[in-house]
Amino acid sequence: MQNARAPCIGESPLFSIIIPLDDHRGQWRQSWLGWTSQSVDRSLYEIILAVPPDAQLRADIEALVGDDAHLEYSESNHDIELSALGAAKARGSYLFFTESHCRPEPDVLELCLRAIEDHADWSGFSCRSIPVCHNALSEAEAAMYQSDIEFGMKVHPWLKVLDQCFVTRRDVYEECGGLRTDLGHFSEWVLAASYYARGHVIGYLDGACVHHYYVGRLDELETFTLDFVQGQIRYLSEARDDPGSELLEIPLDWSKQGRVRCLARPPCIESTRARQPRGAGLEAAR
Repeated sequence: MQNARAPCIGESPLFSIIIPLDDHRGQWRQSWLGWTSQSVDRSLYEIILAVPPDAQLRADIEALVGDDAHLEYSESNHDIELSALGAAKARGSYLFFTESHCRPEPDVLELCLRAIEDHADWSGFSCRSIPVCHNALSEAEAAMYQSDIEFGMKVHPWLKVLDQCFVTRRDVYEECGGLRTDLGHFSEWVLAASYYARGHVIGYLDGACVHHYYVGRLDELETFTLDFVQGQIRYLSEARDDPGSELLEIPLDWSKQGRVRCLARPPCIESTRARQPRGAGLEAAR
């Protein structure tokens, strides 16, 4: 049964739940209630809320959560920067990256505990994302992305990190360089490649589910796409010799003079398919 007591200062929980609050889509209260209603003992996990510079949001969060969460304040509005901040402050042996518009089912951490015991070879694993739709565009968005998630989790050799519900050993996350905040959402692909190149296995725990709210807005899709491409260009322009860099090649589409593609979908998905199986990155299902 759940114990209402959160980990005390000085105690090290097993899990650190990291929730960036930049893109909550009005769902952060449901996310919070989902995490505080887990079936495992509350002392096994801490909740880290990475809070952007929104005065009203900060006041609402402080009023609701009290001392039940670890609040980290930032001047950034980018979820990668907020997630990286939460990871840097985490005390748990395992980091659980999620989003503030994702609601976990009550047994998620219980199933994660079991997976850690049953799969000693896993350095991390992604859970299952279940779409929540509310308009026609969100249904189209979910249909477009869910196929990529399924293929990434079950077939693709290394794009297996999904930050809606990604669990990792903290020491391995740090060994692989963590989330590079200068690369935006492309940092998620860089991290996945680094795990694979270093021989770290990322599993797929499809029994543990979170419900992901699709917003169904073209402006958000455009913002994410441009952010990803900018990070990708920055990374590919570097002199790269880090583990996993050989997996992140210049997209075939970019090498075809006069042709520009992949703007409506998460960048690189189609060009990655041209070289290897379909895949989904950490943020392939925004």
